[in-house]
Amino acid sequence: VQTPSLTSRVIKPLEPAQDGFFTSEERYFRYELFTSLNKTAPTGYGISSRDGKFQFWTEPGGNSNPEVSYNNDVWYHLGVTHDGTTKRIYLDGALAGSVAATINANTTNDFLIGSVWDGLIDELRISSAVRSADWLQASHDNQRASSDFVTYGAVIISPLTATATVGQPFDYNVTTIGAPSSYAAFNLPGGLQFNALTGAVTGTPDVAGLFPVSLLAYYSDDDGDATNNDSLNDVIGTTDSSDPDNQVILQLTVFATPPVISAEAASLIGASSATFNGNVIDDGGEAASVRIYYGTTDGGTDASAWGLALDVGSKGEGLFGQVIGRLESAIAPF
Repeated sequence: VQTPSLTSRVIKPLEPAQDGFFTSEERYFRYELFTSLNKTAPTGYGISSRDGKFQFWTEPGGNSNPEVSYNNDVWYHLGVTHDGTTKRIYLDGALAGSVAATINANTTNDFLIGSVWDGLIDELRISSAVRSADWLQASHDNQRASSDFVTYGAVIISPLTATATVGQPFDYNVTTIGAPSSYAAFNLPGGLQFNALTGAVTGTPDVAGLFPVSLLAYYSDDDGDATNNDSLNDVIGTTDSSDPDNQVILQLTVFATPPVISAEAASLIGASSATFNGNVIDDGGEAASVRIYYGTTDGGTDASAWGLALDVGSKGEGLFGQVIGRLESAIAPF
C-alpha cells in the first residue's frame, strides 16, 4: 500500500502522515480470467494475471505456480491441465511450466469467468478429460494466424453442380489446387466440348437431362503422400464406378425448352377412322409428350375447347402419325 508520504509499512489510521489517497500498485493487483477458488474452504482453481504473468492458482495451499510471462495487447492461446498429481500451464501450444499439486474440488461456489478481468476472452473450454500436450498444440495450431495445420494435396475445387439450358451457350472450368498437365471429362451431353489442356467445358447443349460428368486432372509429378500414398504421378478422379470415394462427379442438369410442334393434314381418311399427322419441329432437348385433340368443332389452341383428346406418347423430332378410329363425320383434328 502506498500513501503520499509512506511506502511499504504498517498503516496507522490515526497517524497524520497517513493523510491522503491510498492506491494499490498495479503489480500487486490480481486479475481473474476464470476462477472457482474458495480460500476459506480451501477449494477450487483458477487462472489469474498478476505483474505480467499468467498464474495457475489452486487450493489447498494458495499455490500460484506454475506461471508464465506475457505481454499486454497480444492474443494468447492459454491452456492448463491437472492429472491428479501434476498441474501444467501451456502458452501458445507449448508447455510453459508444471508443478506437483493436489486440487480440492469446489462444489459449492459459482465458477466465474472474467469477473475481475481487463481484457478479452474468446472460446473458453473446459474438459472433463486431461488433454495431452499434442492436443493442446493442435488446438493452438488450428486457430493461429496463417496456420498451416491443415495442408491440402491436389484437389478439384470448382463447384460440382451446374445447370444449363438446351440451345443456350454454356461454360464451366475445372479448377484445381496445383497445376495439372491435362484434364478429362466423361459423359458430357451432346453439343458441349471439353478442352483437355485448360479444363474448359464450352458449347451449346442440345439434349436435356441429368448428366453425372466424371472429371479427372492429371499431374506431371507426385507430391508425396499429400494426395495419395503411391509414388506415381498424381491423378485426381477416376472413371471406376466401383471406387466412388475417388470419383469427382460434376452433376450437370440441362433443362429442356418448350417443344415446337405443328399439325399436318390428316391422311387415310375413312368412314370412321383417319391418320392424324403432326411434325415435331424442335423437341427442346428431350422427346416431346404429344397429345392429339379432336372434336366436332375446331377448338384452336384452347385445349379445353376440344371434345376429345388422345395421348400418343413421346415423340422425337420429325413427322409422326396416329390412327384414330370410331370417328363421326366432320371431326377436325389438331
